[in-house]
Amino acid sequence: MQQEPISRRLSAVLVADVAGYSRLMERDESGTHRRLRALLTEVIEPSIAGNQGRLLKLLGDGVLAEFRSATDALRCAVEMQRQNRERNSGVARPDRMELRIGINVADVLSEEADIAGGGVNLAARLEKLAPPGGICILEALREQIHDDLGVSYIRAGTRRVKNISKPVRVMHVLLDEPGPLRRARSVIERHVLEIVGLTIAVVAALVIAATFGSRKPTDVGPETLSLQIGAFRPASAGDETATNMGRAISQQLYLALSAERHLLKIKGSPSETSGPESRPLARYVIEGVVLPVAGGYRVDARLVASSSRTTIWGDGFTLPGTSPDDIALGARRIAHAMHGEVLWAEVRRIREAAPVRPDSMDLVLLAFDAAGTDASLARERLEQALAVDARNVPAMLALAEGSELSGQDRLTQRAVSTDPLCGDSWTFRAGVLRRLGQKQAAHEAIERASKIDPFKPFVRTEREIQLINDGKWAQVIRPLDEIEFEFAKAEFAHRDMLLNQCLARVLADHDARLACQRFFASAGSEWSMAYATAAVARSGSPEEAADSVAKLKALYPAYTTARHRAVLQTDAGLSPLALERLDAAMFSALARLGVPQQ
Repeated sequence: MQQEPISRRLSAVLVADVAGYSRLMERDESGTHRRLRALLTEVIEPSIAGNQGRLLKLLGDGVLAEFRSATDALRCAVEMQRQNRERNSGVARPDRMELRIGINVADVLSEEADIAGGGVNLAARLEKLAPPGGICILEALREQIHDDLGVSYIRAGTRRVKNISKPVRVMHVLLDEPGPLRRARSVIERHVLEIVGLTIAVVAALVIAATFGSRKPTDVGPETLSLQIGAFRPASAGDETATNMGRAISQQLYLALSAERHLLKIKGSPSETSGPESRPLARYVIEGVVLPVAGGYRVDARLVASSSRTTIWGDGFTLPGTSPDDIALGARRIAHAMHGEVLWAEVRRIREAAPVRPDSMDLVLLAFDAAGTDASLARERLEQALAVDARNVPAMLALAEGSELSGQDRLTQRAVSTDPLCGDSWTFRAGVLRRLGQKQAAHEAIERASKIDPFKPFVRTEREIQLINDGKWAQVIRPLDEIEFEFAKAEFAHRDMLLNQCLARVLADHDARLACQRFFASAGSEWSMAYATAAVARSGSPEEAADSVAKLKALYPAYTTARHRAVLQTDAGLSPLALERLDAAMFSALARLGVPQQ
């Protein structure tokens, strides 16, 4: 009998299971089984059906489902997690039945009531990477999510997963109200952070920052968040130019990261740590290869765990030239892209280690791990971190980031008093002072931060916002290609830089279309879409403007210019001068095109 050929189709695949199900079954087998059945019938199955999905099969304590689009699959996952969070609200933490969800879009093998193939396997591997109560997707999938689901996304680095030959770049999806260490917020909150400059990249830096005082002298082995600058060797022996460039890159990385002593514990100088017999001094090593390419040189950098030599992250960086300035820029690009990878490696390590008596920095990392799914637990861990070490600056700043303005004022003042040489503290403090209306004090604070680390993205974005508030819009405008080159691989810094370019160009009456288009591609929020629409309205054709307004209304039907302006005024702290100019240059143009004002 001739078998019918198996067909293929593009599908969004969702795999979910219950975290710690075996442990729950061991404690209460019949009760756990009843709760799982209730979860399936009351939450999982209705959410799948309500988002045009198809439940294909039950996998013990999990499910496999198929959807028409990535947006439908993610909307279903978000609904499931939010509903389950409500169900768990009155349940003791050890007894909670929490879901982990992985989503992938792939060309799958299709049979009548089942799907199979590598894409399904990868969705299952992504589910294993999600924390309890969390959602994990491929980084490339983010571009296919078009609806505003009230969630945020955070890069979780490059991961190797079982039975998948190539490493994959993954992201975690953070639900609404994820707590004081959230890497992103709801749409309004996210925009506030973009304006103020306190983006999630900053929060990552704060978590990494200031490990001083949190480790006991009796600790054995490399310190938490410690980094060794390794060798950047030539790809070909005898390439003297590449050899010299590699040495210079190591030195520039050391200088750049040493200037940010509160971001990482740098162990040893390049001359001490790059020899063939050098022993690991830190938990992680950044090293690489310098190789010639068409028109110049490229640095292939990688971050490795010193104990196992496992590669945690790697990427290539083309250098614009061979001058000292070119090499310094290349080193900064590597540093910008690498910081978050170290953080996530440490979060994974501390999660797996599950220390019985965590120290102050362990608690900050555990807070970061909990931030996306349990706001109260994240805040509780930060407060515990300060109880263990009252000088833990990252805990102060992370708590401030989740507080009202008065709390931010108190905590940032405490942070700069605790350590006046922490650039993050002064930059955070500058944003708080600016929103409090203390203009001169805000200028002085950002000057302090600039002297500590003038090249840090967080410092640059806050300084630019202060220039915007002062009406010095032209001073903010920079060539977009420069921003793309330096920050394209540092997601959140890249987004903030583009936001400031949008604002400055609109305020200075420049053509802002390209900047706003790139910002929308980077941020994907209603605010970025509004800037893009206003730019087209001012500089494009009537047909282009009408098309952009239609897209804004379709994608973000709740958008109003009054709400946007209120956020900029009350939460972001834009000055009356900047707001008055935006009224004339942006909001009035949107209103004339029929964008709702109220």
